[in-house]
Amino acid sequence: MKTKSLLAVSLLIIPMAACDVPDIETGPVASTPAPKSTTAGEPAGQGDGELFGKEDWYLPDGRIDMSGVEGEPPMTTGVPREVKPKDPKQGKLSRRSGGALGTNMQAIPWVKNETTFNLVIKPALMQYEIIHSQYPKNHQEFMEKFIPEMCPQVLPLPELEPGDEYLYDPEDNLLKIWRPAEATPELRAKYLGEKADSDSAGVPADAAAESVADATATPVDPSESTESENVSIRGRAEALNRTRQAPIE
Repeated sequence: MKTKSLLAVSLLIIPMAACDVPDIETGPVASTPAPKSTTAGEPAGQGDGELFGKEDWYLPDGRIDMSGVEGEPPMTTGVPREVKPKDPKQGKLSRRSGGALGTNMQAIPWVKNETTFNLVIKPALMQYEIIHSQYPKNHQEFMEKFIPEMCPQVLPLPELEPGDEYLYDPEDNLLKIWRPAEATPELRAKYLGEKADSDSAGVPADAAAESVADATATPVDPSESTESENVSIRGRAEALNRTRQAPIE
């Protein structure tokens, strides 16, 4: 019985082995290149606007134009404002690109910057005031004494866009961001210690004041000036003539 069963199975296998299996055209296998990393920590396609034809993402001064991206802080100017977690350069290209990649990648630098600015520096400033009975007096003390003493782990501070700079403001004890090249002479004098005693042309303030005084003085009519001089000359001549004709006692 067992022999008959094995014979039946063998008869079924032999025809199947003799059948030709048709070839299936699969075509060349596509290879996906590995994403390249950039110095800013952006994924491939986010670290170089030129590489993907996104030159219009950049402003003439080299900054990334984020004006049309929802939830972004205002563009920096010459007026200092408090620094925000989205102000640093890293992560801006991801947010600018949008889509799923931009949504997923934007959280990484934001969390890092939020921790640096709001969860480390701000509490450390309060502790510094308790220890020293005062907050840092200026930006120099903030960078050279406060940071190394209270929170050296935040150094270096997150990289900013070209032309943007950090500024500690002792008036409200906040870390701010601004563009000093666009600041007024008054603000530069206030925060950088520069003298604001000259105008935009580099003329000293006292010379500028004299110039303004000359410009605002009432103009003198040349004819009136000549007539006044003539009257004065005639008066002196008549007085001299009377002196000569007076009798000598």
